[in-house]
Amino acid sequence: MPSTRNKTITLNNDPDVNELWEGIGGNFDNLTQILNEFIDNASSNFKASYYLEKPRTLNKIFVRIIEKKKGLYKVEIEDTGTGITNLEAALSIGNKSAGQTTLNEHGFGMKNALAAANPGNDKWSIKTRTVDDVKNDEYTEIQAPYEFNQQIIKVTGSTAWEGVHQTGTIVTFYITDDLLRTIAKGLKGNYKNLDSLVEVLEEDLGYTYRTYIQEGICSLTIEYKALHMPHIVTKNVSIVEPSIETLFGPKHGNEKLDLGDGEVEIDYEFLKVKRSNHKKHYLANM
Repeated sequence: MPSTRNKTITLNNDPDVNELWEGIGGNFDNLTQILNEFIDNASSNFKASYYLEKPRTLNKIFVRIIEKKKGLYKVEIEDTGTGITNLEAALSIGNKSAGQTTLNEHGFGMKNALAAANPGNDKWSIKTRTVDDVKNDEYTEIQAPYEFNQQIIKVTGSTAWEGVHQTGTIVTFYITDDLLRTIAKGLKGNYKNLDSLVEVLEEDLGYTYRTYIQEGICSLTIEYKALHMPHIVTKNVSIVEPSIETLFGPKHGNEKLDLGDGEVEIDYEFLKVKRSNHKKHYLANM
């Protein structure tokens, strides 16, 4: 006769860290989307610390793309924010407690972006420095590989801090030509050299972060250098907005709606835009 005894079985369902890393990195279509995750985190920090004594003119984000050898690029995203105060939460997948605004409320973005940028989980780092670190004359660094329960955190004296401001965060990873060229994915034309790709990236960032730049929440700067270039080129990202040709009725409008997380105010316009000289946005081709 079959056994009628009840049994309890304990399963070991700890994920393999390398398989998980590979899985969470597959959510991005191009390098710009990866960069946006880190820029969102920095912008979220600026928004959350909006009323601190720190002048808003110091709220800066730098995107650096430096070719180190043929076809290999060092990418850095640096901000002059308050640094990462809760590293354990920030590095835990799905931990929402490190989120400061709706820009980084889900607890996955930074890890997803790092996994997409460095699928091999072998060449990335996060350097961060808080106000407390400044008092202690130090900063913190986390390096690949990503680990469960045993992530090594390195605390270093402040003389080695590379940031442009006394506090902030610097995310670094390395990419190849293949990932770099996804900046222009879907565009017609020859976008192979770094100059042309940065033009597209600059436009995308000016489009995506137009409101933050306009409101002074942050400024965005791209710094880049290919092997053949004698020095680093700096581009300050300008806003990308439509040039209005005419408005259609009812022209302007305003509504207050609850979209699921409290009431928001929505301003809208019906308009026809003039054709722009941009690579992607407001081309007036639809």
